[in-house]
Amino acid sequence: MSKHWRVITKIRDGIKDVEGATAERRFRSAGFEVTDLNVGQVFFVTGEKKEVEKLAAEYLVNIQLYDYNIEEI
Repeated sequence: MSKHWRVITKIRDGIKDVEGATAERRFRSAGFEVTDLNVGQVFFVTGEKKEVEKLAAEYLVNIQLYDYNIEEI
């Protein structure tokens, strides 16, 4: 039976998040007091867990740069 899944990506520790740093600077210059802003992605997928795990590891996520979690929703 197919289920609904959320795949959440986050840049790995030790890898510079250039996009997050740029966004943080823009928000701070607009008056927002934010720190440690990180950019990631969220994918919503319907399917079998094994298929979603394979899809995430092989296609959705660059596993050399990003960590990811798969959550049932």
